[in-house]
Amino acid sequence: MNGTLEAMTQQTAPQEVVEQVAPVVVEATIETPLEITTNVETTPTTETSPSNVAVTPETKFDLESYLSEMGLSKQDLDSLKESKLKQKEEADKPLNEQKAWANVIADGIQEGILTKEDVVKYESVSKREDNDLVFEKFKQDFKPSDDTLSQEEIDEEIQDAFKSEYPSQKLIKLEAEKIREEISQPFKSAEQNLTKKQSVLGLKKLHEELLDTMLSSKYQESYKIGDKDIVVELEQQVTKDEVNEALTKTEGGKQLLNIMHSLYNENKEQSAELYRSFVNSIAKEKVQSKIIENVWEQASEYFKGVYSLGAQAPFTSQKIDTTEQGGDGLMELYKKRNN
Repeated sequence: MNGTLEAMTQQTAPQEVVEQVAPVVVEATIETPLEITTNVETTPTTETSPSNVAVTPETKFDLESYLSEMGLSKQDLDSLKESKLKQKEEADKPLNEQKAWANVIADGIQEGILTKEDVVKYESVSKREDNDLVFEKFKQDFKPSDDTLSQEEIDEEIQDAFKSEYPSQKLIKLEAEKIREEISQPFKSAEQNLTKKQSVLGLKKLHEELLDTMLSSKYQESYKIGDKDIVVELEQQVTKDEVNEALTKTEGGKQLLNIMHSLYNENKEQSAELYRSFVNSIAKEKVQSKIIENVWEQASEYFKGVYSLGAQAPFTSQKIDTTEQGGDGLMELYKKRNN
């Protein structure tokens, strides 16, 4: 089965299978009833005219049936696609890693975390064998027993001292890893700095997209008063500058921004939901007074019933005239009782 799949991929890429298998068009000749005329002999004709030919609609291509005829299944095709995708990712991996590393170096130098000397040294060390790397470091730190020794004698002393210091390949390997770790520290710092910058830019882009969407739609809240469902829908009053200032210029906003940034690296959707709640809280403050007015206007009929003349027993000191029974009158009464 795998051989069949590989053969198919050599001839036709999986995504092109459906495109290259043309839909089947079935043609059928439908005989029309012959017109019968008295004393007239009718001779059937062998010609096929457009009037007596009908074409059925195109039959829908069934991929599973086609694969079944080839001795395959849809799972086989999906597995092949996944395999090809992994092969492409593996083939592109070295190039992608080179690009990522180049970005780390470029940003590290720009930020002053790295120097060109750091880069040259790192490249040199990464290419050297463990023995050469450790021996070179040992040689730099070595001091001869006597300053009058010849260079040949000094070299012999170095060799003997090196073998004494590192009697096994395991010790040499451990020392080589330590040297490489020390040299790589600035690059790790540069990589962490770049990752943080990228995540900050990603969070900033997410906030911009969410804010554009939220400010382009109306502010909406739902209430229930008695038996009446009230939906308040208002134009947004908050601006981008107000949201950004509240997030970056206040202590609470700064703390929230740090939380959202940490959360963004772990769960982008939760970070987005936190930002939506923050914007909604500011938007609600801006439209609070309009919400109350809108709710009152929509609930006026309900309050007419509740505060009708027959319902004024607890408020005998108040008198509602004809004007007050209207929406404006009820609004005034509401303000009197709540101020």
